[in-house]
Amino acid sequence: MATDYYAVLGVRRDAGQDEIKKAFRRLARELHPDVNPDPKTQERFKEINAAYEVLSDPQKRQVYDLGGDPLSPNGGGAGGFGAGAAGFGFSDIMDAFFGAATGQRGPRSRTRRGQDAMIRLEITLEEAAFGTTKELQVDTAVTCTTCNGEGAAPGTSAQTCDMCRGKGEVSQVTRSFLGQVMTSRPCPQCQGFGTVVPTPCPECAGDGRVRARRTLTVKIPAGVDNGTRIQLAGEGEVGPGGGPAGDLYVEIAETSHPTFQRRGDDLHCTVTIPMTAASLGTQVPLQTLDGLEEVDIRPGTQSGQSIPLHGRGITHLRGGGRGDLIVHVEVQTPTKLDPEQEELLRRLAMLRGEERPSGQFAPGQQGLFSRPFSPMGPAERTAAPMTAPVFVVDDLTGAAPGTTVRLDGPEGRHAVAVKRLGPGEALTLADGRGRGADGTVAALHGKDALDVLVAAVRDEPGPAPRITVVQALPKGDRGELAVETMTEAGIDAIVPWAASRCITQWKGERGAKALAKWRAAAREAGKQSRRLRFPEVREPVTTRQLLPLLAAADFAAVLHEEGSLPLATAPLPAAGEIVLVVGPEGGVSPDEIAAFAEVGATPHRLGPSVLRTSTAGVAAGALLLGRTGRWG
Repeated sequence: MATDYYAVLGVRRDAGQDEIKKAFRRLARELHPDVNPDPKTQERFKEINAAYEVLSDPQKRQVYDLGGDPLSPNGGGAGGFGAGAAGFGFSDIMDAFFGAATGQRGPRSRTRRGQDAMIRLEITLEEAAFGTTKELQVDTAVTCTTCNGEGAAPGTSAQTCDMCRGKGEVSQVTRSFLGQVMTSRPCPQCQGFGTVVPTPCPECAGDGRVRARRTLTVKIPAGVDNGTRIQLAGEGEVGPGGGPAGDLYVEIAETSHPTFQRRGDDLHCTVTIPMTAASLGTQVPLQTLDGLEEVDIRPGTQSGQSIPLHGRGITHLRGGGRGDLIVHVEVQTPTKLDPEQEELLRRLAMLRGEERPSGQFAPGQQGLFSRPFSPMGPAERTAAPMTAPVFVVDDLTGAAPGTTVRLDGPEGRHAVAVKRLGPGEALTLADGRGRGADGTVAALHGKDALDVLVAAVRDEPGPAPRITVVQALPKGDRGELAVETMTEAGIDAIVPWAASRCITQWKGERGAKALAKWRAAAREAGKQSRRLRFPEVREPVTTRQLLPLLAAADFAAVLHEEGSLPLATAPLPAAGEIVLVVGPEGGVSPDEIAAFAEVGATPHRLGPSVLRTSTAGVAAGALLLGRTGRWG
């Protein structure tokens, strides 16, 4: 049996449904991706979901207890045909009526391919720019030299199983009302291999492989970036029985540089110069990746201007050439002047007619009434100009006051060609995950890109509690309308649900297009409502796939016109996750209500009127946002 579902949930094999449910809910709260985003934890979360799906269903649990795996591709066998588990596939049924003549499965091999492995490798910015060669020490499984992968002690060998006589399976004939029935199952003595190892190798305990440390030489190509993976074929784990090795993946982790910040293949840095140097011009020495160079500061340079050094950035990973090095100038105004310096500046101001400058005002500057509304509550945050348009940038981790962010792609084309933004005009960038940057256009690059000089960066705290709406698939384009209104209200996650009474069905390419429209609607509504955090529109789920989400929630409710509990008075948690289920136009079926109740999601009524599925979610979500203080 490939997976011990009882061990995954930490329960006994004779555990009741209540004990299984409690164990799952406890683990789900600890391992939920919203609580712990670590990839290993997410894999563990998938395992407990699979275990609960099997053990919570009496029929699937019975199949599993008999040796099968209901979640395996063949629908019942733990390892597939001939994999050593008692499956219930089509060939087993044919064997039962006609014997084993429909196909000889035979013994399974002890030799299998090894698993792939991955190791992280830290390199410097210089090594990423020009490429390098590194030596790695890896701990992997290698073929046992004592038995050469056979698994048997020296001088011995595997012997034919005397129970199945090398077939790997045993047959049993029984009588029934249909007559004589023959069934086959893996041999319990040799586990389906057809051979037994009476004297295992003392070095590898019969596995044919041992752990060892090896040294590998890896060539790092120029232009790699954080997250780039280099595949080394056949350098991974050796398989059981000395089987072929898997692949080794080397994931690049680029260390930070004291001077330069990398954005794609361009490098950025900031140079601070005094006011006099900016006015008169100067040359500043800069140690680039290629050596010492002089940066030419022209007379009259303004704070925030950028000076490009072409071809001094990172080598393009695919194709020739290199990126640019962008030097951002910051002009430092003197704060402490002695009497002589102050007199000189006053004389300069008099000569230039600047004793009492009137100043130049432009729209889009921040003021007293420029703080936008946000449903995140009264947390402190820097305001953005209400007139500035919002554009989405996937990564704002490196944004800081005085830095420049490139806006390109569809968003950049919209800013240049549709909004017709020019140098000096204000705009706001948002990553949709709670981070925003307010700034002005520094430079245009053709018709589809521009540089934004960042003036201020805002970070909105994560929502508490987090509100997720499970939205049944409505008819026509009402789903996109529901997503837009819930986004504007401040809902944190939207889960499309294929309820049993849904008329609309998302299948194949049609379902992929519908999901893409929902996500685009959330993105555009987030921009229009000036939100920094957009709702996560997840993959569609069935009723059974929805149960783990409800079980892991701190509060789960199903909107139902006949619910005995009013949603307006339900006790809500101050933190954690609230999940609200909105049914289809035909209503939630009794079987779905019963299944939801088993995992703690009870029916609640919203009010005396029955709302459409496309409007019920935003109405109930607004009620929850108000009651939890998210609209405070």
